[in-house]
This record gives sequence, structure tokens and C-alpha cells, in this order.
Amino acid sequence: MPSISLLGITFALNTASEASLNRPAADINAIISSVKTYRINCGELPPSELGLGALVIRPSSLVGRRWVQMADKIPTDPWNRPYRYVAGDGYPGGFGVYSCGKDGLTSTQGNDSDDWNSWSDPDERPDTPAQRRVKLSLAGGGLAMLFFYLGARVAGKKERGPEVRA
Repeated sequence: MPSISLLGITFALNTASEASLNRPAADINAIISSVKTYRINCGELPPSELGLGALVIRPSSLVGRRWVQMADKIPTDPWNRPYRYVAGDGYPGGFGVYSCGKDGLTSTQGNDSDDWNSWSDPDERPDTPAQRRVKLSLAGGGLAMLFFYLGARVAGKKERGPEVRA
């Protein structure tokens, strides 16, 4: 039983680690929803010069239009830096949101290998070293569980002796 408990704890910790690795994707989806709501309310996307700040403070250009505060502050990524907003025809829906990733730097406005953005297919993104460790750890836990099960079956057969068939 201790082996099963240890594997359960390992699985729970790995699941928590994997969830934190996916936080930027979840944050970006939530920000996209807020920007789309802003567009519905105001009839236009947030101005580029204000970016996501337009979700916090009413832009002066919105005279006579409906505006609703969508956030108390500009959302920050897991590395405690603000997400960035870009607008233009080259992005789905006319805008994009990105994080500069763990290093906080981008040389391609959201397209570096460690950046998180709203316009790339997440399945095409290479795994980060932390994601690879989580996947290897989960696979190792599965193998350990399999060996534990097989070992228990072999030990059980040795204790009972060989089966005799009539």
C-alpha cells in the first residue's frame, strides 16, 4: 500500500505542476473574452496605445459610448509581468494577446519559442523543459505502477503454489 500512496502523491504533484504550466493559455483565453466583450460594448477594439489598459480605465476616445470596466488591473502572467496586446489584420479577430514567457523578453512580438500567444496553435508549440519533466515523471509513475502490479501478481502465485488443472 505505501507504494500506491507514493504514486498517488507523485501524480497529484505532477498534475499541479502541469496545471501551472497551462496557466498562460487559460489567462490568455480569459483576456480574449474580455477584449471581445469590450468590442461588443464599445463597438471597437481597445486602442493600441492603451492596450489592455482599456479594460481597466475608460479610454477618452469613447465619448458617448457604453464602456464597462473589465478588470481591476492589467492582468499579469505567471512570471508577474503584464500580458501584452497587439491589434491588426494579421491576428485572428483583429487582435492578439501574448506573454513574453519566463525570460520576460521577446524579439518577435510574441513569437519567440518561450512566448505564449493567442494566435499560435498550442499543439505546435514545443514542450518547455518543465513540461517534458512532468510528462516523463507521469510516464515513470505509470511504469512503476505497472511493475508494482506485475510484481504483486508474481508474488501471489509463488505464495499459493502452482495452479493444478483437472
